[in-house]
Amino acid sequence: MKINPNYSVIIYTTEINKKMIEQIEQWIQSGIKVLLFTTDILEEYEEKTLWQKWRKQQFYYWFEIPFRAEYDNRTVYFIDGQITDLGLFEYLCKHSQQQGFYSFNSEQYRVEHAPPHHHLFVMAGSGTGKTTVMINRLLYLKHLNPTFLFSQVAMITFTNEAATVIRQKLHRRIRDYYELTMNRKYLDWIDELRNVEISTIHTFAKKLFERDGREIGFSKKIQIRGYQEERRFQIERMIDQFAHDHPEIYQQFETNRYYHLVQSIQSVIEQLDHQSLHETDIESIDFGYDDKGFGQLLKYVIVNGMRELQLIKEENDQWEVHDLIRKLHDLQQVEGFKPQVKLQYIMVDEFQDTDAVQVQFLLWLQKVIPYCRLFVVGDVKQSIYRFRGADYTAFTQLRKGLPDQPLTQIHLNKNYRSQSTLLEEMDSLFKNWGAKIEGFPYQSKDKLQAMNREGEGGIYEQDFSLNVVWKKVLSELEGKETAILVRSNALVQETIAKCEQMGFFCEGNTSGSFYRSLPVRELYLVIRFLLLPQSSSSLYALHRSSYGDDTLSHQELIHHFTPDRDYALSLLQKQPDYDYWQQILRMAKYTPPVILLEEIIKTRQPHQRYGERLWLRISRKRSEVDPPLLKKQCLYLLDQYQTRLSYLLYLLKKHFSDSIATLHGLERFLRIHMQTDTEEKDPKVPERVGNQTHIFRCMTVHQAKGQEFDHVVLPRTDSAFIVPEHPHIFVDLKGSTPSVAYQLKLDDQLLWNSIYSQLKQKERDELIAEETRLLYVAMTRARKSLFIQTPAIFKQKRPNSWADLLSWKGEKVIV
Repeated sequence: MKINPNYSVIIYTTEINKKMIEQIEQWIQSGIKVLLFTTDILEEYEEKTLWQKWRKQQFYYWFEIPFRAEYDNRTVYFIDGQITDLGLFEYLCKHSQQQGFYSFNSEQYRVEHAPPHHHLFVMAGSGTGKTTVMINRLLYLKHLNPTFLFSQVAMITFTNEAATVIRQKLHRRIRDYYELTMNRKYLDWIDELRNVEISTIHTFAKKLFERDGREIGFSKKIQIRGYQEERRFQIERMIDQFAHDHPEIYQQFETNRYYHLVQSIQSVIEQLDHQSLHETDIESIDFGYDDKGFGQLLKYVIVNGMRELQLIKEENDQWEVHDLIRKLHDLQQVEGFKPQVKLQYIMVDEFQDTDAVQVQFLLWLQKVIPYCRLFVVGDVKQSIYRFRGADYTAFTQLRKGLPDQPLTQIHLNKNYRSQSTLLEEMDSLFKNWGAKIEGFPYQSKDKLQAMNREGEGGIYEQDFSLNVVWKKVLSELEGKETAILVRSNALVQETIAKCEQMGFFCEGNTSGSFYRSLPVRELYLVIRFLLLPQSSSSLYALHRSSYGDDTLSHQELIHHFTPDRDYALSLLQKQPDYDYWQQILRMAKYTPPVILLEEIIKTRQPHQRYGERLWLRISRKRSEVDPPLLKKQCLYLLDQYQTRLSYLLYLLKKHFSDSIATLHGLERFLRIHMQTDTEEKDPKVPERVGNQTHIFRCMTVHQAKGQEFDHVVLPRTDSAFIVPEHPHIFVDLKGSTPSVAYQLKLDDQLLWNSIYSQLKQKERDELIAEETRLLYVAMTRARKSLFIQTPAIFKQKRPNSWADLLSWKGEKVIV
């Protein structure tokens, strides 16, 4: 019998011979994935260098299984996922699980080889290789059908970073095929990759509108921009107009701080934007009522202000990112619409963080594009973006929208990230949460099975409120890959300050933090000084920065204080760098600003000064620190400073490429971006040869999603879920019209509306479920060990912190 697999072959045999080995190696070298199951002994083969290499490249797996009489003297082939003997296949699955990291992953195999005409739902637990299986599924489809083109698939991701990672991994996997086979076909596939759509839902929608959006008013080239300033202007304008039209209501707010009133309204608008509500839905929102009439003010300002802003966007033909999702509703109303793109498959990553609008859009696309099939992968337990409109019931909604259509659902639970001891200890907590919290669906099939069984690890409780304990743990983990995870950006800054106070380097990762980084702020100080050279405060700030000599301390400045307004300037004139800055002021009269900044950077070497001062500060605080380790850490932070500064200069040149850069223009550009830009990401720091080191990284759990670390620290488990002083706003879409519930603090007065009173208990339960899922994500980032703040003794009816959740234990946690 001639066997011609296109993608993979499973072989079961009781006896290995030379001819079979030759056939296996021939298949592999032609790009066929081989999985060999045998009762024979493989000792003489499995140490072969080629076999080991192919297994690491995921082209070849072999499994020794126990003898079974009914399968004696048989050789069976399962070609390209066609299982012709289900009993044998299940036997092979059952008896090939004791080979650690290289055990047979039957669930991944089923995902890869599911029938091409089926919709595919993959429930992928943490660390189970969902990106790998997504790529393998695509390559299975490509190998199986030579006429299938990459342009016929859309891969939708949650972030731009995830899209980049998937594209890189797909490129690398096809390159592996080429290097193995030297078949030019795979070079053509690499070239064809430029046609595959791998993007966020917003980018996907933008391209769809550019191709097919004429009927709803979109141009061929859609421009995206922010409208922060215009939005604030409209809010202020509508507040003033409301005060004129309804003075009897507005008098209730005349004593409130105006900017606080504006911020509160902005907070509500942000929540509405996250829900992607259409203009017609916004017009009909129910804002309820409250004692002061704030709901009436909200409705007036939001409905009229957003209507005016919409007209400005249409006139400019420039849109905000969330408008792209909002406008999908209009496209779906176009009768007889047929998109130009001919997709056979739409693959969606992190589907648990999809909102209801996007679910309906996918269902609509699947209907208007003939024979289009959906592949969605995610984990309900990791749905942590409810505040952005994500709905953890997205899988259920999608399933209901595909009645009577072929659909396969598969769970992935083999974890390739965390050590077995750690997973076992986590499982006892997860089971308790699943039993008590409705929005955390954890059952026996969700238990993660460790494929990494080497080494020791576990959960360690520590009382981080004691500085001596905090310092001890950081000392033990210093130089190791460690992430400190917290719930908010404010806690990130608090934790960094605490680490640095004790003499430990800690790098903060917050979303869009580039324009608030030290190199940006310090270059801004340079520009401010050039504009205000007579300002002693500008000169002193520059003197204390990495551009200055920093010889005049705060204490000395206070010590020499006199009522004379120029006393500080007279002190600064005596400092060694004063003459240099006067020379720079003379150069500024005839030197273009960007060239002048480059000259200042070249001569002052701010990154070198920054690194040297770090070394001195830390070595003084911690005399016991290992000098080589301290040097590596200082060099890394020095390189990070330099990389950020170089990237900033690139951004300035790019922005002013079509216009003349002035100092006033540079100052305004930086000031606005420092205040408003939360999108710009940090550039990657190049590694020095021989200087691989790990600095503590502190970030929110949302930032850590999709990442993994050897060690994870959760220091602030006592942080409360609900703080009355913080705004609490949510949108209810379950009724016939949308409604907004709010609890806000206007100055010293706590204000809530009737909808909040009705729904606050239900919302609290949803919030607890969201926080439980957030804690699940935080814990499952760890590969080896997890250090947590000692849980409190839980006495409340409902948990209000991670510490409360962690006190719900099954088996005893290691201390």
